Amino acid sequence: MRICLGGIIGLTSGSDITVSENENHGEVSGDYYLGCILGSRKKGFKINNNKNFARVYGKYILGVIVGLSEDSSILTGNENMGSIEGEGNYVAGVLGYGMLDNTIRGNINRGKVSGNTNVSGIAAFL
Repeated sequence: MRICLGGIIGLTSGSDITVSENENHGEVSGDYYLGCILGSRKKGFKINNNKNFARVYGKYILGVIVGLSEDSSILTGNENMGSIEGEGNYVAGVLGYGMLDNTIRGNINRGKVSGNTNVSGIAAFL
């Protein structure tokens, strides 16, 4: 099983982090908690002004920018141009699944998003 995969960061926990001004051009594929910038984060984070140009493919909880956020997060000014294809649920162009307080502002999804249920251009579940 391939889980917590990201084009920039797969899984982080611990101190707050900021991920800014990165680009992903490589395809990300796996099973669960996938994101082209960040796969899964257990603590709060800020994801600002990142761009994705690649395809994401997986089963459940996929977000082109962030797959799974387990704590409050701020996502601003991110842009997706790649397609995201999920076999299951919680598939989105920016955030797949957000558990606590999340701020999502000024993000753009230009890619095709497909999945089973809870499918969205920006956030699948908050």
